[in-house]
Amino acid sequence: MIDQVDDFLRAWIKSIVGEINITDDLFSPDNTTPTVSLYLLQVVPRLPEQPPGRQRAPLKLTLRYLITTHAPDTAQAHRLLGELAFAAMDTSDLEIDLNPLSLSDWAALQCRPQPCVVLNVLLTQERPEVPAKSVLRPKVRQPPPVSLHGVVLGPGDVPLAGATIEIPNLQYLTRTNNQGQFTIPAMPNPKPGPQQIIVRARGHETRLRLDNVTADAAPIVIRLNLPV
Repeated sequence: MIDQVDDFLRAWIKSIVGEINITDDLFSPDNTTPTVSLYLLQVVPRLPEQPPGRQRAPLKLTLRYLITTHAPDTAQAHRLLGELAFAAMDTSDLEIDLNPLSLSDWAALQCRPQPCVVLNVLLTQERPEVPAKSVLRPKVRQPPPVSLHGVVLGPGDVPLAGATIEIPNLQYLTRTNNQGQFTIPAMPNPKPGPQQIIVRARGHETRLRLDNVTADAAPIVIRLNLPV
């Protein structure tokens, strides 16, 4: 990707000063031909700003290029450098580094100080969004609902209409129909153990215990000993 930035800068330089010799060496081979030196001085990583959501921040580098110009005479070299500097200030993709090279920088490059322009070019690489993590949850098998139904009979097995059937543990209450029948549909499966059923009819209350209520429970018959 850095080579693409190199090509971009080469094309940009020629668009400003015309067809010219461009080298990526810090020093020009000779000063007999006008030459622009495009030297990659430094690659500086930049801290990414994390966007919201699963989109990951792009990776960013700042490429610092040292640009110097060379020509048979000093005036021509300075003119080329000035044209490139002003053009860089007017190009949104380029930024002139206002921090000049120090004498120690030039010494490290083994070069005498000379007029130059340092350009900062931002290089960005997008990254795919972070896939959502799948959380494996154990499947809990729910017990089937229980439908409790039956009939309430009085003396002589006469169906009792209007009798109330209450299951306190489930906070459920219903009444028998004209045939003494009752139904509690889709009753949540109760906890294991006996269930108490309270039957009220004709001012009397009877408490019964029903063991092991299951989804396939048979109809229950409740006989009440009521005064005739």
